[in-house]
Amino acid sequence: MRKITYLDLTTVNSGIILHGVNCQGVMGAGIARALVSKYPEIFPRYAALCATAKSPYHLLGSIDVVNITDKLTIVNCFTQNFYGTKDRPPASYSAIHECLVSVTKTVLVNMMLEDYWGKIYMPPIGCGLGGLEWTILDDILDYVENKYGVNFTVCDLPRK
Repeated sequence: MRKITYLDLTTVNSGIILHGVNCQGVMGAGIARALVSKYPEIFPRYAALCATAKSPYHLLGSIDVVNITDKLTIVNCFTQNFYGTKDRPPASYSAIHECLVSVTKTVLVNMMLEDYWGKIYMPPIGCGLGGLEWTILDDILDYVENKYGVNFTVCDLPRK
């Protein structure tokens, strides 16, 4: 089982930050809310994608890459159809897997961001409000890391 790094993702100023979003055009809770508060530019295209999709389900597993600066990129990962609580787990393991593979291929390979290797930060996507099990997400991360040779740094807020 991987070690969680206690780091506020909103303090990261270089690398790639991945986070899970719903397909409803709402970033009202969790890390999505924190990131959109600091970086409002991650919202407009995300909201437009949600508004124009044939169905929210068509967005699951896709990504929206937003370059904040020449050193910081935020990736909205469509990992759940609805927003919800632990009583109604909306996140999808398969969507998370698809997003991680897309990030690996699109952002790291096609965009040739070689200086970003080893600097991919993410929360334990889907394991908070999404209601998913951390051990299963950890297995998915291991699979993608081993297959594509990348490293994900999983971050949670520092304990007070």
